[in-house]
Amino acid sequence: VVITASASLDGMTTRRQIWLTRRKAPVVAPAYIDHISPTGGHSAFAGRYLSDDIEVEINADPAVCNRTIVVFEYLSVGNGGAPQPQKYEAPALWSELDPNRFGCAAQLRWPLSSAAGAQTLRAWIKRDTAFIPPIDQAGVQRYLRPHMVHATAHALPAFLAGAAIIDSANAAVIPKMVGLSLSFPTLADLLKHGRLEAPGAFVDRTRIFIGTEATGQIGKRVYLGLEPLVMLIGPRAADVPVAIATGRRLGPGRDRWFLTGLVNVSNLAGVVSTALGF
Repeated sequence: VVITASASLDGMTTRRQIWLTRRKAPVVAPAYIDHISPTGGHSAFAGRYLSDDIEVEINADPAVCNRTIVVFEYLSVGNGGAPQPQKYEAPALWSELDPNRFGCAAQLRWPLSSAAGAQTLRAWIKRDTAFIPPIDQAGVQRYLRPHMVHATAHALPAFLAGAAIIDSANAAVIPKMVGLSLSFPTLADLLKHGRLEAPGAFVDRTRIFIGTEATGQIGKRVYLGLEPLVMLIGPRAADVPVAIATGRRLGPGRDRWFLTGLVNVSNLAGVVSTALGF
């Protein structure tokens, strides 16, 4: 707006102009997710919390950060037969992300569901009605795309019982045995966070059996092997009442190799009690 004033005196004209400007409200950039840490995938026992919190680092100034809400959604809550998505909202806080480095972030401690196998969490910023979605593809990817976090849930250590076929000249020898089935999610988690995704995935598929004969030879011979179904299918194969293990027998005698069929005693008891309505 321009205001012009003119005055004439003794044939001389004086003109003054005044410029008025309207102050525009500052343009506030909306918040968006920069990245999620720890980087890489995660591993833990089913039904347990991850060893590290999920931290969503947000690109926003302190004023915008104070109004930002991050929505977390579990896609694998419940059991393997009936997964139920569940949402949780966490406020963003201006905090110390690293020593002497401050920024905006929201945190969540993710509890895996009881179903063994791959599980997924996704996170996005909750938008109000004043937010105008961008029309360009780069803006859509930055402001609207949810960020995914992947985790592998391992079946808990299990007590197994069964019988084995051994490499023996006496085909009638079928020793009965008991033992433990174990996996190593903590090691897999460390490898993944160290950007060693392939070795971490290999450890996710590694489940070992350690057992001994349930007869007069208890403790004299040790059966050490792998569960091939877990290596082929993945950790979800360990979440069944039966298992197969093959490997090496250590101890006296010449019978060295074995193949065994096993029953998960605790898991089978749960299946039976459910079937009977207890």
